[in-house]
Amino acid sequence: GREGKQRVVVVLEAVIIYVDDPTSVLNLLGEVLHDGNTRDEGEDGDLFRNALVFADRLPKESVSYANEEEARSLLGGLDWGLELTDFMPKPGLASSMGVAQAQAAQAKIEEGFVDAAVSESQPEESQPTPMLNDELPPRGTKLDEFLVLVCRCYAGAGLAHAVDFATANKLPAAAGLVPFAELPPLGQALGVLWVVVGVGQLAASEGGGSRAMQQAGLILYGAYEIALTVAAWSITNNPDGNLSRLGAAAGVQLAVAFCFV
Repeated sequence: GREGKQRVVVVLEAVIIYVDDPTSVLNLLGEVLHDGNTRDEGEDGDLFRNALVFADRLPKESVSYANEEEARSLLGGLDWGLELTDFMPKPGLASSMGVAQAQAAQAKIEEGFVDAAVSESQPEESQPTPMLNDELPPRGTKLDEFLVLVCRCYAGAGLAHAVDFATANKLPAAAGLVPFAELPPLGQALGVLWVVVGVGQLAASEGGGSRAMQQAGLILYGAYEIALTVAAWSITNNPDGNLSRLGAAAGVQLAVAFCFV
């Protein structure tokens, strides 16, 4: 604040997603923010506009997937309208990030009142920013960094599997299988394919592959690892561990999916 003046900032992070009546919550916040607006002494004093900062999912019945203009209309149409001044979509459930300020024309102040005719200049209209992965910037996003990281991890896992098959055979033993060299030809082929799918992730992460290519490669690797775990059930000498091994394989993929969302 300045000389005793304070600005109130309310932060919403993944709250609206879980509320049955999100519009009522936004209306309440709008009233609170307007009640707290203050102005420096004098008719031309600076207005301390309170703000709502959000990383959330705006009501889907009013705002389609990360549509800026619909978000602007929703917030501006509240009982105590909020002016959307900044907006940016992101992947995940809480797909809308932005800043909305209490409109100056309706602001109340600590001493006296602000005439309804007082208003601040409106910000320039910005173009809606798409949300879908294919419409995000082609490079350099947090999503791209995450995909490259996981591709490298899966490639490293593929190399580790290859070394294990050629040496200690700890993976086959953990699955209740005979050493790799003693597996039937089909089993060896499936193992080799597991290594190839893993190491092949480098083609997407280091070879300039597209975002869609990276995502497809990760999905393929995860699905194949789970399928391979299930396929081993028919030849394992430790069937009691089948469910725990499947849970471990699926759990890793669920963790990756959670981080992606």
